[in-house]
Amino acid sequence: MAPRTLRFLPPVFAVVFSILALVFSLLAVTSRKWAVRNNYDRLVNPVDFTCPIFTLYRSPFIICTAHELPLNKTAQASVSSSTPTFTATSSSPTSSTKSTGCAAPTSKWEVNCHHYRPFGFDKTSCELEVATQTDTASNVGDARLCQQIHYAGNFGITSTLFIGLGFILTGTMAMMTLHNARKATRATSQPLTESQKGENIQVNNEAVDPATTITGPNGSGFVRSQASVVASYLSLVLLVFLFMGVVTGIIAQYFGILGLIQSQPNQADFASSGGNSDAAHGNHGPWYQAVGLSTYATCAWSFAAAAGTIVAMTWEVPRWNSLL
Repeated sequence: MAPRTLRFLPPVFAVVFSILALVFSLLAVTSRKWAVRNNYDRLVNPVDFTCPIFTLYRSPFIICTAHELPLNKTAQASVSSSTPTFTATSSSPTSSTKSTGCAAPTSKWEVNCHHYRPFGFDKTSCELEVATQTDTASNVGDARLCQQIHYAGNFGITSTLFIGLGFILTGTMAMMTLHNARKATRATSQPLTESQKGENIQVNNEAVDPATTITGPNGSGFVRSQASVVASYLSLVLLVFLFMGVVTGIIAQYFGILGLIQSQPNQADFASSGGNSDAAHGNHGPWYQAVGLSTYATCAWSFAAAAGTIVAMTWEVPRWNSLL
């Protein structure tokens, strides 16, 4: 019983890994935390950049921006607004300093995150100035920056699509394996009737298609059923889907690093100044990778690759040499 049970472990692991790949891929493509930047009080020197007053996030489809609140606007008013916001403020400087070790900020800021479409003129998270008609829009960028961000988002969606199709086929193959195993168990436990024996003799006397015949190393051959041939082609399609999901996921992560980290404005100032110039930094740190780009995207294509490896080791693919 134990060896028979162990036969189902590879399909189960393939399904589990494909589920994890799909979950992390969905988390990555919908997360705003691809790139993150900490912003600090304007009266704090760069050497004391330890306690950010607010944090900005950016992804291929989400941009978070901040604006300073008037002194007479309370934090409760910003929280009750229809748009999700975050207000960097403190009601008690003394208690804030004691609890967090950070001085109370001298200003209040409201952070708003806006969602953008994957395509459309002046609808995406990066547009040329000819589309925005202003150089102060949060989504304005040059052709190079917008190309990288669009590639990151579109390849991320493509990766999620292929991984989702791979998950569906993996579940289908696993159920087919379970169904065939149950049929085989019933066939071995029940003796054949006279009519079934006659059908087997008739099948053995019929001509066999070479495409469904497998030749062993000693020259002997056995006939594959039509269902087995169909399953082999499904396995091949499944491997293609998972492979495309892995490749497009890696490409999306690559362009995400380029567009949301390397090509962001003001990034070169941090590399050249080494954190010594307050004027160059603008009271904020550099953009760096957040959990969506560093963890979710990596786990998505890694689990997809693991699922593809198990699929390749579990189910057969078409024998192309038998067709020649």
